[in-house]
Amino acid sequence: MLDEDLKLYHALEERISQSERLVQKMAGRDRRVELLRTIPGLGKFFAVLIANEVDDIRQFANEKKFFSHIGIMPSICSSGGTTLHGL
Repeated sequence: MLDEDLKLYHALEERISQSERLVQKMAGRDRRVELLRTIPGLGKFFAVLIANEVDDIRQFANEKKFFSHIGIMPSICSSGGTTLHGL
């Protein structure tokens, strides 16, 4: 069973390496990725993801709308005595 677990571990290690290389390639010298990485806590993977998912950042009226759209703006919803906190 240990041999099977080690095979799985090595396969996952290789897959992670492939994914990291792909993210690195996609980031390249993309200015959008560089700018997104200036947001505290936003790493290369999510910067690449956001840069490729958001068509034109100018569609957002301000940074709060953008942050809300990409899911990093905390939110509070209250109704009928119930308050929900989330992202």
